[in-house]
Amino acid sequence: MEAALACAATSISYMVSSDRRTVMRMRQRALTHQTAAIRSIRGCIELGSVNGTEDWLLGTVILFTILANRDLSCPAWSRGTHIRAIIQLLKCRQAARMAEAECDPEALHVIFERECYESLLYHGTTMMTYDPDFDALVSSEAWQMIDEYFQFSLLPSDEKWESWPVLGVPYKLFRLIVTISNLARRRPLGEEDLAIAAFAITELHQWVNFLASNASSPGRLYILAAKVLLEDVLSQQPEGISLKDSAQADIHCFVNEITATAVTPLFSKYNLWPLSIIQHIATDVGAKRIIKDRIAETLRVIDGCGVMEVSQERLDRFVGMPGLQYTIEVSKDVI
Repeated sequence: MEAALACAATSISYMVSSDRRTVMRMRQRALTHQTAAIRSIRGCIELGSVNGTEDWLLGTVILFTILANRDLSCPAWSRGTHIRAIIQLLKCRQAARMAEAECDPEALHVIFERECYESLLYHGTTMMTYDPDFDALVSSEAWQMIDEYFQFSLLPSDEKWESWPVLGVPYKLFRLIVTISNLARRRPLGEEDLAIAAFAITELHQWVNFLASNASSPGRLYILAAKVLLEDVLSQQPEGISLKDSAQADIHCFVNEITATAVTPLFSKYNLWPLSIIQHIATDVGAKRIIKDRIAETLRVIDGCGVMEVSQERLDRFVGMPGLQYTIEVSKDVI
């Protein structure tokens, strides 16, 4: 509850951004609630009354993650720390589940856990665009856990978007996005990276074919953005084949689609990542302006109807895409 109140107070502070006194009061209240939540968790750990499988504990850490990403004053390292904590808690739950004889797929904790796995992928993928040091979704150990969960999930894991309450598309698409994002961080690519890129191209073509027969899927903009990002990476290879014409055609298609789409809560839920990718790669001034406006509208909808203006600092986080402009050493085991 304290973590939820901290998130609520932070959100309210952005809704009243024109009143500095109220902003500071709400930020202070958020800090008070956050401190109380941390103190409560520490107390439970000291008493030995938690084992890492509790729903409330996992939910609290997820709220901490949201708070760390929402509050621009939070240190960058805290975002990755919370994500890694979520992964550890999910590992505890996975070990406990394997020891169970059977489990009701309609049990609330099963449904909650599914939403947590999807939330991990959704927020982690978005964080990769603006946090160059975020690498929690890179390790083979993390992906082994995620793959095993969805492979043996008690809930539907088919390709129908209705089966994915948070992601809107199968987790394999987000896995592919992480792969392509890592390639963007490693350019210029080596021989092994190029082999991974070839694999990603094949996977993308399969997704394009899937969406051709599933026009209602929210994943269309994700596929376009992932394709453009990979084409951009390959185009910047020394003596590589230029794919700029193909990328520009995809960007044009992307802009046409978002221009004809209203920014509703459903749109905002799914499309912040593809908007950030295309806005950064697009070269046409008009297209960049349209996408930037859509990003601002999306952030306003996410923040709530009371937010009239998104701060430039927050907007820059999604427009500049700093997380994919750095070359860092990452494990290829993610593939």
